[in-house]
Amino acid sequence: MTANERVNWPRKTSLAVLTVYWALLFVSTHVPRLPTIPPLPSDKVLHAVSFAVLSFLFALVWSLRGPFGWRHFLAVLAILAVYAAFDEVTQPLTQRTADPLDWIADVAGALGGLASFFCARAIWRRMA
Repeated sequence: MTANERVNWPRKTSLAVLTVYWALLFVSTHVPRLPTIPPLPSDKVLHAVSFAVLSFLFALVWSLRGPFGWRHFLAVLAILAVYAAFDEVTQPLTQRTADPLDWIADVAGALGGLASFFCARAIWRRMA
């Protein structure tokens, strides 16, 4: 493995994980609802957690490519807020319902994921 490959593998791996996760998230929110037997957590909790993971991965990928400060934080939040709106607006095309409260849960989850990223990054830097 060359020195360049050692530097690039975290970038490539994190981008692949983000891409697969985001694709799975899109598909899961656009598949017509199936009846569920076991009780699931609140729909809003699922939205918040899924967007927390998405925003954490997005911030990780971005930070591995260059600096990641408050402007980048706001850019990721804006991108995910627009995506969440797009996601909600397109769900009725697959016999699902658009819910503004789902969008709020998505944005709240994205904020939580970004806050978690900043905390994890601060801890990582202190340990290094």
